[in-house]
Amino acid sequence: MKHLRTLCLSLMLLYGPSLLAQVKIINFTDEAITVFPKAKLPNDWHLIFALPEKLVLQPNSQKNFLTLDLAIPTAAAGGTHHRVDLSLQNEQGQTIGNQSFHVFIPI
Repeated sequence: MKHLRTLCLSLMLLYGPSLLAQVKIINFTDEAITVFPKAKLPNDWHLIFALPEKLVLQPNSQKNFLTLDLAIPTAAAGGTHHRVDLSLQNEQGQTIGNQSFHVFIPI
């Protein structure tokens, strides 16, 4: 089973309230790989723009980016931490790459 590397590059808390996260995906293999991104969000959080159904990563590619635009509920309490999980699955539904990041809601 192939594994991919994902890196969470930048996070910006934007007023709205929303969150923008950009993830870099690296395919170190010598063959193209089709992946299916899935996001697990905290309760009542939503994607502003849907994730693509699938991505085709070219062999030895390092310039693949995935952007998550998240709507954060206005009821989210200040001073709290939340976890967002992003996984990449193969055609059989097996996880071949994952990344988690934490979001702090300021007071």
